[in-house]
Amino acid sequence: MKKNTSNEVEYKKLMNNIIIDKEIVKEINSNTLFLNFIKESELGIRDFIKNINIDFRFNFIIRKDFEIREWEKIILNITPINDDLDFDTRITMWDEIDEKIRKRLKSLMERCSERDKRTIQDINKRFFIEMNL
Repeated sequence: MKKNTSNEVEYKKLMNNIIIDKEIVKEINSNTLFLNFIKESELGIRDFIKNINIDFRFNFIIRKDFEIREWEKIILNITPINDDLDFDTRITMWDEIDEKIRKRLKSLMERCSERDKRTIQDINKRFFIEMNL
């Protein structure tokens, strides 16, 4: 029987804590650029959590306004599983996660054609990171 390495255990733990809404999955399946956008966001999450010892739950969801049909936001909702974190620590972590993800997304845009870059920018305009404080 193969023994899991530390990295494999951490990856499995992370994957159990990332939830992707069915609407996001539908868009991933129909749009390669959206898939790449979500992948880069996940890599930003991994960059953040590899150096901390706090568990989080990450939910990728689409939020819509039923009165304004064209209003649609892509939300990464972050919930610290440890309720002992104070407000300032949560804000600091939120800033760090946002920075890591935005850095990855900027790098993705730099690697794309101009047309693809515009599409990713459009996706990014709809993308918000929120943390349950």
